[in-house]
Amino acid sequence: MYNGWSSPLRSPRRERASALVMTVLVFAIALVALATVVVTARATRSRAEAQSAADAVALAVAATDAAAADAVAAANGAMVVSLIDDFSGVLVTVSRGGVRASARAIRVECPGSCAAIP
Repeated sequence: MYNGWSSPLRSPRRERASALVMTVLVFAIALVALATVVVTARATRSRAEAQSAADAVALAVAATDAAAADAVAAANGAMVVSLIDDFSGVLVTVSRGGVRASARAIRVECPGSCAAIP
């Protein structure tokens, strides 16, 4: 009588061992993929937060004066690394969490009143 497992290379015990090895391998690959996604997401988030801080500082300096730079940077958890303020606009570089980002804002003349619209 043939039971399907007559070959020693295809015994149920070997099949279970192979399945276990494959399962462990798939989980290890999934874990590495998940770790890569997490690291990439954190780096992207850090870069976006640094860029947001740079944008805020550049807009604040362009709208007011260079004195606002440190206060706006600190409010965004960043530090001003460089600030170039000339007659036409501002170029600022900030550092936040070890990531540097730069932003530029230009000044425009306000015809009439520049008061905020309610």
